[in-house]
Amino acid sequence: MSKTVRKLKELLSTAPTSGSARPDGYTFFETEDIPLSQVMSLYDRDPTCKSSVDLLAASTVKRFYTTCALGQEKAKEAVDDFNAEAIH
Repeated sequence: MSKTVRKLKELLSTAPTSGSARPDGYTFFETEDIPLSQVMSLYDRDPTCKSSVDLLAASTVKRFYTTCALGQEKAKEAVDDFNAEAIH
C-alpha cells in the first residue's frame, strides 16, 4: 500500500491503522440497558461471567465487619452468613 493511500485511510478512519494508539483517535462506547433478569440469567448460566463478577466483587467488597445491638444477634448472624456466601 502506498504511503499516500495509507495516510488517507488513516485520516478517514477513526480506528488506528496499526497496533499502536493514536492520541487523536476517537473511541465511542454505547452501553445497552439490560434488564436485571437478563443479567442474572447470564450470571447463572455462564461460568466465565459468574467468575468475573465474583472476582470483581471479592476484590472490591472484601469482608465486612458487622456489629449489632443487644438482642439482635440473630439478625447479625444472618447478615454475616449472607456476606460469607456472597464472597465464596
